[in-house]
Amino acid sequence: MMRAAAFWAVTILVAVANLAWAEDPPLGSACEDAVARGVWELAIDLCSPEMLPANASDATKAHLLVGRARAYQETGDTARAAADAAEARRLDPGSAAAFDAAEARRAQAKTALHQSLQDIKATWDRGEDERALAQLDSFIAGNPRNAQAYALRASIYLAKRDDGRAQADIRSATSLAKNCELRTTKQQTYILTCP
Repeated sequence: MMRAAAFWAVTILVAVANLAWAEDPPLGSACEDAVARGVWELAIDLCSPEMLPANASDATKAHLLVGRARAYQETGDTARAAADAAEARRLDPGSAAAFDAAEARRAQAKTALHQSLQDIKATWDRGEDERALAQLDSFIAGNPRNAQAYALRASIYLAKRDDGRAQADIRSATSLAKNCELRTTKQQTYILTCP
């Protein structure tokens, strides 16, 4: 009788451990890692709830959807980001609230970065090229994936006729943003703009 009870206790413990593992699959940590590193295409693949076991909880599915929504947002696919965020809200409102809060912080940070670039552009517009370049160097050191900063610095280099540095920044800007545009101004200089 004692052996049978011990056998069932071990069997139940193993079953509970298997359920716990199914609720916290390695996929979740791989998804989080890809999002944290900003490897968005990989995050889109790894944060797919379709890859979870059938018995995964709604909270686990919502967690992955939030990661994939962030990746879609970062790659410019706002429709899919909105769809994943809505599904996460339906499955687990707490997970979606974290996504909404993160998006609000991201939007606030983006506004602050935009304002910093506008201030640097104003410095350049006042004719303070060297000061604007120094500010851009510092800005780019802290935000190496900001296409607008490279575009602005390329524009300053183009105005100064420093074609080598301008080309390097144009390559950097266009590798980060797909819709950059090089246009001529009335002063016969070029301006590179990126979204």
